[in-house]
Amino acid sequence: IINGEERNNFTIEHPKVRKNMPHIRGVFERDGEYVAIVYDSYARMSYYVSDLGSGDEHYGKLRENVFEKGAMSPEGLLVTGQKNGLLWIGLLAQDGSIRWEQLGFASGFFFQTCAYYNGNYYTVSRHHRLPLMLVSIFNEKGKRIYNEQYDLKEMLGMTKKSLLDVNAMNVDKDGIFIAGRVLPMKEVPYGLTMQFDKEGKNPQINKYDKVSNILASYPDGNGYSLLAEDRARNQYYIVNNIISETGKNALRIDNIIKNSDKISAYGIVLGGIVESFVADMK
Repeated sequence: IINGEERNNFTIEHPKVRKNMPHIRGVFERDGEYVAIVYDSYARMSYYVSDLGSGDEHYGKLRENVFEKGAMSPEGLLVTGQKNGLLWIGLLAQDGSIRWEQLGFASGFFFQTCAYYNGNYYTVSRHHRLPLMLVSIFNEKGKRIYNEQYDLKEMLGMTKKSLLDVNAMNVDKDGIFIAGRVLPMKEVPYGLTMQFDKEGKNPQINKYDKVSNILASYPDGNGYSLLAEDRARNQYYIVNNIISETGKNALRIDNIIKNSDKISAYGIVLGGIVESFVADMK
């Protein structure tokens, strides 16, 4: 979809998977062309697709990985996920080959999202059963240069076990910004944002009790604007910490993305017929 208009549509069909069940985990633009990372739940393998929409798509090697999230950089496409039940991170070249990869450096954790900034790759992970969060930084050659574990009970001043789902991560000159939701044991979940400095220190935490989840964030002036939802899945904008309803009850917005000065959204049209939408935002 270009400028809100559908230009092309096609089916992803890896030539080596007979019963295809592809799940697109990310679409990214590189030099005017589009690439994607895909996890096939039938084959339980992942792959890379380049030249999307060209009519001559190129499919990469099937890999025994679960591709989850990605972030584009000048050096390639960062992909996070799992392999053999362990954390896996790798940088894919333009042909889908792996330029570097790391495996199994944080037992019990799984990646939630990632970002790229100024030559470094940033990831945030959560433990599958403990109230722990892990922020890691890798350089352009895949060397882990920073790894900090945070105890959510200590950070949030809670007495009960809590887990954190991170949906958004942004990194800029001011530091590391993450947003998502806290899942307290036997209590109501709530939205949360954390702002760290570039070294992952000095967290500034904002809690949003009116909403249960922060779905997306994008840079807006000197801070971030947020897309959130409550337990009934009503959606809200949070701008300058002011919460207001979206007024789009017929839409389920899944994400808001800012590229340069353009803001776009995508999601599902609610109603009898399931339809996806992409729209320019004001």
